[in-house]
Amino acid sequence: MIWILIVGLILLGLVLLYFGFGYLFLAKFFKRSKKPIKFKDNLSAQYDFSPDLDWLTRPDIEELTYPWRKKLQRAKLIPYPNSHRYLIGLHGFRGSYAAHSRIDHRLADALQANVVLPIFRGDKESDWAYTSLGNKESEDLLRWIDVIKKKDPAASFYVYGVSMGASIAIFASDHYGPEVKTVVADSGFSNLEEQMHDLFKAKVGPFASFFALPVKLAYQSRFLIPMDQHTDSALKSTKTPFFFIHGEKDTFVDPKNFHHHLELDPSPSWFIKDCPHAVGDVVFKDEYYEKVSAFFLRYKD
Repeated sequence: MIWILIVGLILLGLVLLYFGFGYLFLAKFFKRSKKPIKFKDNLSAQYDFSPDLDWLTRPDIEELTYPWRKKLQRAKLIPYPNSHRYLIGLHGFRGSYAAHSRIDHRLADALQANVVLPIFRGDKESDWAYTSLGNKESEDLLRWIDVIKKKDPAASFYVYGVSMGASIAIFASDHYGPEVKTVVADSGFSNLEEQMHDLFKAKVGPFASFFALPVKLAYQSRFLIPMDQHTDSALKSTKTPFFFIHGEKDTFVDPKNFHHHLELDPSPSWFIKDCPHAVGDVVFKDEYYEKVSAFFLRYKD
């Protein structure tokens, strides 16, 4: 009898440990962290990845907020005089609104546009401790567009997203109105559930599905939505022009995502030879700027 009890307690402990892994993983991977995740593949010694601090510390920058679920959503607004155009810059996982500020600045000048840099859930400046890695943030993006439209009824929008930011822009794409003129999506994934599976597969091989299940359940418990709540299937019905970019040597977001986007939406694209994850704007900065700015300017109102 005692052995049955011992075996039962061991099995119960293993079950609790298995499902507890999901919550531990969320706390480690999805919760706010002071340490940025590194994707630069040892390129920092060769290229300048620092933010455009002079631009980001201008005295005329506005702090935008709107209330949501007893918290505040926050963003930076960098104004361009007498312009009704808005470039929305969406950064990647464990990045910062400042992460791509050099290209944001150049694109804004080309468009003669104001810049909105949302602070995402899980960012150090956010009221939200956990990021949902694109699902909730895509809904936040649509609310930011509504906030700006109320502030400036003549507003038009140009969306630029990198990595998770690209996925956010993609996930929201079936809800864009005509005021969203175009989107550039660099290194986005197709849906979060597959992205998590790919990351697990890289670490634990054939046990990926085994470890992914408790994370999936913990995610749904915390965010009250499934991991595949929003996916790139939104591209099937979007009327907004897209430009897809992806690095050939991306080891974080598999380039298969890029090809899947194009299957759903055969838009202009650029598959960057020998480029790692989400660094095309720095490693190939002049060619990158020329291609992206030309695409945006094609739809300048």
